[in-house]
Amino acid sequence: MEKVGRGDSFFDLGGHSLLATRLIRRIRETLDVELSIRDLFEAPCVTELSRHIAEGGDSKSPYQVLMPIRATGGRHPLFCIHPEGGLGWSYIGLALHLDHEQPIYTLQARGLDGMSELAPSIPDMAADYIEQIRSIQPNGPYHLLGWSLGGVIAQEVAVQLERVGEKTALLAILDTFPIEILHEAMFGKQACAYDLFARVVQEMYLMPIEEARLKSMYLIGLNHMKITAAFSSSHYGGDLLLFRSLIPYAEDALMPEADTWQPYLSGQLEVHDIECTHMDMMQRDVLKIIGPVLESKLSVTAVKQ
Repeated sequence: MEKVGRGDSFFDLGGHSLLATRLIRRIRETLDVELSIRDLFEAPCVTELSRHIAEGGDSKSPYQVLMPIRATGGRHPLFCIHPEGGLGWSYIGLALHLDHEQPIYTLQARGLDGMSELAPSIPDMAADYIEQIRSIQPNGPYHLLGWSLGGVIAQEVAVQLERVGEKTALLAILDTFPIEILHEAMFGKQACAYDLFARVVQEMYLMPIEEARLKSMYLIGLNHMKITAAFSSSHYGGDLLLFRSLIPYAEDALMPEADTWQPYLSGQLEVHDIECTHMDMMQRDVLKIIGPVLESKLSVTAVKQ
């Protein structure tokens, strides 16, 4: 860009995951300072990032369960739940399309650090994420978003919140269907080879991922296949906003009808069909479609607060 102000956010200017890793590498090479993508999330402008470096702050792990993409703003946060690989960085591009007052957090799978125990079940995972969410926002109404497997988990989070009397003002899912159907589409009915998994995941996240992290994500993916096989999606009493891809990712890719969700809902099902593949949901051109729809929904709930 021709001009960048000291207070301009990297992500509001159009920064995405691939550019973020390039920026961190340039800082390392130029200043001999080690930063993580989480540091950039928490200090996204020149002023904040230079202060963080000057103070010698420890680099924070980008693999923690709850990670801020934008921690500031007067609205209730939007909580975005990871897809199959467990990493939540794919939601970075959303910041450009949502109001500056909209906080955004991503939830990531346990085990990305290569040490934490993997989730024993989808309900346990959802309960864990609810605890993380409530550490930021103790009471509803909540805003939830999930892509792929993250949509199934987001729906289970909404179900569990509903059971304890909490309201979910927005449940939005990206190309996700009830687990009974989705399980057949998760890399086929059997676990895929590591090399295929690595290629698909790096395509999904639009960025290079280090080998050690890819191996952790592969184990997380295998665990997801195991725990989804023992899980059934529950009935949710609210509304559901569904973004559905219309282009098959592969010749044998599963393309369920949108109304597959209707038996699992008491509320309204709103569907937005998009000319893209499942893997393209976080591409910049697709976010130009998804982002304004999400912003319109979030702005309505913000007025009601």
